[in-house]
Amino acid sequence: MSSSNSALPSPKVKHLSDDESLAIDTVSPDHSPSIADSQISDIIKELKELQDEVAVLHSSLKESNEQIRRDIQDFCSIGQNDISPSDGTSSFHEFQTL
Repeated sequence: MSSSNSALPSPKVKHLSDDESLAIDTVSPDHSPSIADSQISDIIKELKELQDEVAVLHSSLKESNEQIRRDIQDFCSIGQNDISPSDGTSSFHEFQTL
């Protein structure tokens, strides 16, 4: 049974806004709520930074892929403009008449 990556759905990402926070009902007994809140805030901040970085990398990758596609199309079209529908004898006859 083989599976293709193209069959997988795109991941859905929920972006946290600056005013959203994560609520935790319990706090570890060895940590005070202020330390836990601070750690949660640090984690959320880091996640937002990583989220921004992933978005930038994704955009860059899309642009690179588009450029690669254009380059491949340009490469594949080399020589197609030089091909004439004639049998090629016209250039030989033109050379002889000079």
